[in-house]
Amino acid sequence: MKSGNEITETVSEKQTLARLLPELTQAVENYDIHKMLALFNAIYESCNGQEDNAILIEARNRIEPLLETISIEAVSSPAPVNVGSPFTQPFTARVVITAPEKQFPLDNYPITVLYPSAGTGSALKKELVRTDSDGFLYFTPPTSNRACDGKLFFCLCPVKKSTALADEATDNLSVSFPYKVATTEKRIPSIIAILDYDENNTPIFSGNITATRLLTGLMKRGFSRIGLDEYRELANTDEASVIRAAQTKIGAAVDRFIFGRTYITVETTEDSTFTCTVRADISIWDFKQARKINRFTFTHTAKAKTKAQAISLARTDLGETVIAETFNYSL
Repeated sequence: MKSGNEITETVSEKQTLARLLPELTQAVENYDIHKMLALFNAIYESCNGQEDNAILIEARNRIEPLLETISIEAVSSPAPVNVGSPFTQPFTARVVITAPEKQFPLDNYPITVLYPSAGTGSALKKELVRTDSDGFLYFTPPTSNRACDGKLFFCLCPVKKSTALADEATDNLSVSFPYKVATTEKRIPSIIAILDYDENNTPIFSGNITATRLLTGLMKRGFSRIGLDEYRELANTDEASVIRAAQTKIGAAVDRFIFGRTYITVETTEDSTFTCTVRADISIWDFKQARKINRFTFTHTAKAKTKAQAISLARTDLGETVIAETFNYSL
C-alpha cells in the first residue's frame, strides 16, 4: 500500500503533466518545434517511457500534426570499408520541417544515432549528434574491428521509439543507411560443399551450380585458398555425419567447412516465362574451434524464358552474388 506522501507525489506529478499539455498544444499551433519537442520529452521522461500512460498517449496525439511536417532525409553515406579501416566520410542526413508555404531546418537539435556495435546481428550502439544551423547531421562511426552487414539509423527519439528499429519500416522520423564492413580474413583454407536439389526434391550429386558460383563470387571478392568438394552425406538430415565425413576426408588441411543444401520451386508465369525460387540453408563449421560459427538462410528468385534458364540463373545469382556478398561482410 502506498503511503500518504507517495500518493501526494503521484497526484502532484499528474497535475504537473496535465499542465504541460496546454503548453504543448500551443507550441504545436505556433510551429514551435523546439518547444514542442522539449515539452514532449519532459512528459516522456516523467512517464518513464510507459507507452500506455494516458497522458503520454494524449501528448503523442497532440503533437502528431506537427510530427508529420518533420522529415529526416538521407543525404550521403560512405562506401563500404574493410575491417580496421575508418569510414572515409560521415553518414549525412538532414532534418527539415515542411510547413504551409515554407520549409525550414530543424537546427541545433539532438538526434539519436544507432549503429552496429560489432558484427552482423549485433546489438546497436547509441549516440547523440546535433543538427547544425541548416539542419544537417554528420556522424562517423569508430573504426570497426569486426565484419558487418547492418544498418545505421538516425531517429528522432523518444518521439520515434528506437527499440526494434531494425524491424520497422523507415518513416519520416527516422532514416537508415547500409553499414558495411568487409572481412579481411580471406585466406583461410576452406572447402565449399553445397548440394543442390531439383524441383522433384531429388539431390544432384554432381555439377552443383550453387557451390561453383559461390566459389567464383568469393574469388572475385579477393578470397583465396578455397576449394570445392562433394559429399553424399549432405543428403542426410544428420549434420553430425556430414561433419565426420568432412573431417575424415579433409583432415587438418582445411580450417573452414562451408556446407548446406538448396531447394527450388518453379512456376510458369502469365506471360509464358518461368520463375525459379531457390532457398539455401548454409552453415559454416570451424574445424579449429570444433563448432559451427554461423548459419544462414537465403532465398532468391530469377525469371527466364525457359525452365532450365530460370533454374540456372537463380542458382548462379544466389551463389555468385547473394551468398558471396553476404560472406564478404560476415566471415
